[in-house]
Amino acid sequence: MTDAASLPAVRPIATAADLTAVRALFREYAASLDTDLCFQDFDAEVNGLEPPAVGEIKRLYVRRAGRGQRLGFREITAYRHNPVPGTLVMELDLTLGPVP
Repeated sequence: MTDAASLPAVRPIATAADLTAVRALFREYAASLDTDLCFQDFDAEVNGLEPPAVGEIKRLYVRRAGRGQRLGFREITAYRHNPVPGTLVMELDLTLGPVP
């Protein structure tokens, strides 16, 4: 079992450096796919990212080294069509308390 202290923290963007890191992760994610995300206007979305007060995670990219860890998400039925084969829709219940 993974120790909660060793899991990455999920926290709001607090600095310009955080925002730069988030944009870099989004671009790393897009580069890892065999599908061009232009159908979602991905570049404009990434360039327009701002620290939200409340938001929806539309994508969750986990670097290869972190895959397979239990981050608290569970798979749910898709609530919107996505043309990318193998796409999983996940949910994290934030009412259960802070995410490690």
